[in-house]
Amino acid sequence: MQDTKIEGNIVADYYIGPTHIMVSDAYYRDKTKEEIDRIWDRVTQIAWNIVLSERAKGRTDI
Repeated sequence: MQDTKIEGNIVADYYIGPTHIMVSDAYYRDKTKEEIDRIWDRVTQIAWNIVLSERAKGRTDI
């Protein structure tokens, strides 16, 4: 197992099969509410673009 320096606080820690996943708040911890809101707005737009693109290809399961 590789030791990796983790910045921030671990906010989630779980396993998927043999893979150990630790989620850190390092990216968000020093951001303002407005900065975080802009990030989530961008994430939402990207996700919707993916959904609309897949629906345009005929997928109905998303």
